[in-house]
Amino acid sequence: MFMRFAFIGATLGLIIPIVLLLKVQVTGEAFGVIEVLAWPSSFSLIANEAYQDGDPMIWFNMAVSIFINMVWYIALASIIFTFSSLGKGHRGA
Repeated sequence: MFMRFAFIGATLGLIIPIVLLLKVQVTGEAFGVIEVLAWPSSFSLIANEAYQDGDPMIWFNMAVSIFINMVWYIALASIIFTFSSLGKGHRGA
């Protein structure tokens, strides 16, 4: 059961940044408060300002930011799992 929660968290942590990046590309709008709350590790993308377009470090920073977001979402899913299993009275996987 825990692995299902972790998998869902990791999937959300991957999909949400991709959807937000597509939204920015389509609408041209900058990130707002909702986007930063949904993708907290997007702050690390500020480092991309130092690079020219097409620099591979931009893609590396993007991948690291998405990976960190996946870890955040797995941690959040773990907390949700812990509290939900406390209410049901059973522990473990």
